[in-house]
Amino acid sequence: MGIFSGLKHLGLGNMEELELFEETKKEEAKKAAPAAAPPKPQEKDLIYDRSFVCPVCDSPFTAKIMKSSKARLLGTDQDLRARYEGIDAVKYDVVMCPTCGYAALIRFFTNVTSSQAKLIREKISQAVTLTVYNDETYGYEQAMERYKMALVNAVVKRSKASEKAYICLKNAWLLRGYGESLREKETYDEKLVEKLGRQEDEFLENAYKGFSEARQSEMFPICGMNTVTVDYLVAVLAVRVKDYGVATKRGDHVSRRECPNQGQGEGYERPGNAGAEDKIGGAGGGFGRMTFPLGTVCLYESCGHMKKEIRSGKLLSGGEASLYVLSGGI
Repeated sequence: MGIFSGLKHLGLGNMEELELFEETKKEEAKKAAPAAAPPKPQEKDLIYDRSFVCPVCDSPFTAKIMKSSKARLLGTDQDLRARYEGIDAVKYDVVMCPTCGYAALIRFFTNVTSSQAKLIREKISQAVTLTVYNDETYGYEQAMERYKMALVNAVVKRSKASEKAYICLKNAWLLRGYGESLREKETYDEKLVEKLGRQEDEFLENAYKGFSEARQSEMFPICGMNTVTVDYLVAVLAVRVKDYGVATKRGDHVSRRECPNQGQGEGYERPGNAGAEDKIGGAGGGFGRMTFPLGTVCLYESCGHMKKEIRSGKLLSGGEASLYVLSGGI
């Protein structure tokens, strides 16, 4: 019975169900209701049109570039591929001139000598027929075409092994992202996904060959990476192509080079704001306090475990090691 029961005898039966503290209950209901999830970012809102001048034909044009300050990093794969919310950043790493067909990763786009420009004009610009796209964003098919152009340009202009390896690595990331996007759908072409996987393996193998060659013949930094980062990356790629001897050697080089103070770990320390460096310390016999410049990979783990994981063919698996790709990295 409610506190207003009996009002029926007074001719107010329709008020017997009144709530004494109705406003209070409404406020409690509002507090108990779960907060609405923020809207997911749209890819078109995470990119912008940036102006370029082609170093080969001097034509002005625009290319879509990701707004790195707006995209939220979700994590990284073992081979350093960064994953962002709402966008596959790799699609926007190639800049291509729509007039002459010159294309390159954005970090290499302006690095063209007069002799290289001449080779591109003679062997690419005079024959190429580019597909015209007018979409708000770059689709995977369009991005794959841009990467093909970047790679053929790199070969024609006789780029260093590291640049060609870098393009192959990012092309592999692109194919991986394409496959992941297809598998998110209720129905998808399984044969296409399998094909993309085979192509990814091929590009990773070429990236492995290129970085291995670059490590022996080029000065560091290589594609903005220092020795430790390149050795780590080569070790991961070596595992992928089942070259476990090289994987163990490179992994051992990483641990020996960056762990001179074994057994003197002071714990992991990361500054609250982005400074000039991060300090890594491994507890329990891991890394001593080490400093890594921005743009490198900071891997902290006990010095022997990395080699063990490499030998078992599951480098850095199972969440037992942590990887941080700092701003300015690859």
